[in-house]
Amino acid sequence: MDLKQYKLIQYGAYPCWYELAWSDEPLGIIIRLHRDLIKKTGPINLEAPIVEHFIKGFGFESFGNTFNGDFGFNNAFKFIKVTNDNFAEFLVEIPAIKIRTNNQCNSCNGKGKDEFMDRDCFICEATGREIKIDWDKAYSISATFNVFTMFFNYPEFETSTERKQLLVFNIATLRDMHGGGIGGHYSIPLTNWLKSFDINYSFDEISNVLQKVWAKMFGKLNYLEHYKLKAYIGSTRGYLIIDVPGDATGIHGADHYNHEGFGNQFSCHNVDNPMQQLALIAGLAKLHDIARGQIG
Repeated sequence: MDLKQYKLIQYGAYPCWYELAWSDEPLGIIIRLHRDLIKKTGPINLEAPIVEHFIKGFGFESFGNTFNGDFGFNNAFKFIKVTNDNFAEFLVEIPAIKIRTNNQCNSCNGKGKDEFMDRDCFICEATGREIKIDWDKAYSISATFNVFTMFFNYPEFETSTERKQLLVFNIATLRDMHGGGIGGHYSIPLTNWLKSFDINYSFDEISNVLQKVWAKMFGKLNYLEHYKLKAYIGSTRGYLIIDVPGDATGIHGADHYNHEGFGNQFSCHNVDNPMQQLALIAGLAKLHDIARGQIG
């Protein structure tokens, strides 16, 4: 395999082919894909093994395979527009995952109290109403990001834009432990920019996005969730750490040596579900906004 044909941003600077951004209204992640790449690659084959795998394994109803309209499983990426600089722009709106139904809670029979333990019902959060978790929306978004990054992380073609690719990432989509894994690379300019911050520097803008995402998915944050949803620099090598609720769950730097002049790799720890994964992608989207504004 000739690696020179691939655009490895940890070793060189290449024109941007896709990028992330954050939207406060509506609350969601924006994905932009350059139309030069779209024209050269065409639609994704509906019979591609990865597409068939997700359709069969997760029971998705459809897969939008072109970039002229909504894209992905159950149209998870909503087409917005073609930008003035020739990117197709899509929105992934953050879904409500924890849904309160009108049915009574089976654990407390609608009373909102755990009479055996003499306390509020933990299952329904003292509301007396059944709570359901809408896994399908989260998995359709995760699977769509999975296909998207698989096809577009290492293009063989360069686009015509002057701005550079800042980061790339891959994800896992599994109904299993570590089934929401995420990792990738930061470009050389983004890595150098992250190294310019002092250790323990807090990215409050990213932390704020994480908290908005978690509240949209699960409702009002408790104290522990508010504390865990944060982003900061974890080492003198510019390692960005983004934490979300879980068992020490988040993303972190993955290079154990200081490779001057190269981009950093990032990996994850204990990302078990697509909701944790979606929050982390949202954090990367806000990181991308801040970095693009400062380093171009």
